[in-house]
Amino acid sequence: MNIILLIYNIFKVKYVSFSIYNDEDSFMNICSIPFNGKYKIFKRYGEGNEIFMSASLENPTFRDILMEIDKLIEITGDYHHTFLEDIYIGHQIDDEIYSLNVMLGS
Repeated sequence: MNIILLIYNIFKVKYVSFSIYNDEDSFMNICSIPFNGKYKIFKRYGEGNEIFMSASLENPTFRDILMEIDKLIEITGDYHHTFLEDIYIGHQIDDEIYSLNVMLGS
């Protein structure tokens, strides 16, 4: 089952869509840790030539991820695409760090 969470006056990300899980790694709790390990938020923007790469996040909580996505929105200046449609583990950046790719829609 998927749900949509509307976030007011906390983050620039206004909407978040995610699946409901029945385990400890659920996105239901903003303080939960959906990804264990070290990650950087990664997103191509503009005409695909520019890349946003966040600071390194270790065992990021959902809140940590949203805070970095807020920085992405500010840097890109794209305040229209604030619907977080997906987060997924991407490529390995170095020995310990993987990318977390985000998909933002409107």
